[in-house]
This record gives sequence, C-alpha cells and structure tokens, in this order.
Amino acid sequence: MRGNQQHSAQFKSGLVTLLDPKKRRVRVRFEDEDGVQSFWLRCISRGSLGMRQTHMPAVGEQVACLIDWRGEDGVIIGSVYSDADASPTTAAEVDHVTYSDGTVHEHDPVARVNRQLMPGGTKVLGVGGGRLMFKDGAIVSSVPIVLGQVPDPPTRAG
Repeated sequence: MRGNQQHSAQFKSGLVTLLDPKKRRVRVRFEDEDGVQSFWLRCISRGSLGMRQTHMPAVGEQVACLIDWRGEDGVIIGSVYSDADASPTTAAEVDHVTYSDGTVHEHDPVARVNRQLMPGGTKVLGVGGGRLMFKDGAIVSSVPIVLGQVPDPPTRAG
C-alpha cells in the first residue's frame, strides 16, 4: 500500500438520503457519526461499457460504502439486508430480483427454472422484426404463430 496508513479508505454503513439518477450517485447518512451526510458517492455497476447494467439504491436503503480518509469521495459497493429488510430468497444459488411494482425475475440453475412474474402491465419480447406481447391475459404477436417442433438453439463451444 502506498502512502501513510492513516490515508487509507474506510468501510462505512449508512442509509441513502438523496439520489442523482443522471450521474448514478447518492448521498448517505451515517448514524455512527451523529447523522452526518456524505458527499455524493458513486454507485458501482456490473458494467458501464459494452454490456451495461445499472441499479440505484432507494432512499432509506441501507448501503455499504468505501470512503476516502477525508470523507470527500467514495463509492456504494452494495445494499445490505437486515432483519427489517430480509432477503427475498433463502436459496444461495438463486439469482432473484423483486421490483418495487411486485414484478419478480428469478433464475434457479439447480432446478433449471427461469421465472418472470408480473402483477399486471405488459411484457414484450422481440427478436428481429417480430414481437410477442403479453397484456391483460392475452398474447398478441406481430408475426404468424407457427406450431411445431422447436429445435434447440446453437451453443458456443466452451
């Protein structure tokens, strides 16, 4: 490690107080410092070039942060479950997302199940010029639906 040890980053936990969605950053209140509010902290994403994925924590969400020694710069490294905000699944291998409107997207590689459940609204799947829309219990297609054997798609050799 370069420099003086006192100039290192520190791990902190706090509650999100403000969002800046355009710049993908938040401000956080630290209860262990009498409610002091942070400067703007950037949210880490799983990708920002090529495959891009974004997520912002909600106001009031408990987050884990890495902050510079002056408390002037840092990042949100993730959200933290607690007794008050428990995990939506107990299966370690399940990738699970529950959105604020109640929509659930879950992939279980052990059971080989991929679920997408929506309490209402519209879901559109598109490939090329074709579209398949699920809305209010109906299925609408922009191309003719052909019944028959569906071959497995090609896989990449690993």
